[in-house]
Amino acid sequence: MKSHIFTPEGYEQLKKEYQSLVGGQRPVALEELKEARGMGSLEDNLQYEIAKEKLEIIDARIVEIEELLRQGNVQKVRKHGTVDVGSQVTVEIEGGSEVFVIVNPYEIDPLTGKISYESPVGKALMKRKPGDKVMVTLPHNTLEFVIVKVD
Repeated sequence: MKSHIFTPEGYEQLKKEYQSLVGGQRPVALEELKEARGMGSLEDNLQYEIAKEKLEIIDARIVEIEELLRQGNVQKVRKHGTVDVGSQVTVEIEGGSEVFVIVNPYEIDPLTGKISYESPVGKALMKRKPGDKVMVTLPHNTLEFVIVKVD
C-alpha cells in the first residue's frame, strides 16, 4: 500500500470533498435514480442510465477518497531550509524566476504553482536548499534551476 503525503490544507480539502459527496451529491443522485426508475421500463430509459452512471461515478470517487484519507499522512510545513512537501520554493530559471509549492499529486494546481513531489520538477527540488543548482530533464529539454528561497 502506498502512503500519500498531504499538506494540511490538501487533506482538509479532501475531507470536505468527501463530506460533500456523502452528505450532498450522493443522496441527490440516489433520488434522481429513484425518480428515473419510476419512469417506466428500464430498457430504453435514458434518464435511468444517466442517473445510474452519475451515482457510479460518485460512489467510485467516495471509495477513492476513503482510501486516500486512510493511507494519507499530513506533512506539517517545516522551516528547516530544505524543500519538502508544503514548501514554497522560489527558483531562477533561464534569467526569470518562478515560485512553486510542493504538494501531493492530488493537490496539484498548475495555475497557482502547486506541483507534485512526484513530477520531474518536484522530484528534482525535493530535499534541496537555497543555492543548489538543479538540472531538470523534461521530455523536450533540460532546464537548470537555481533555488533562491525555501519557505
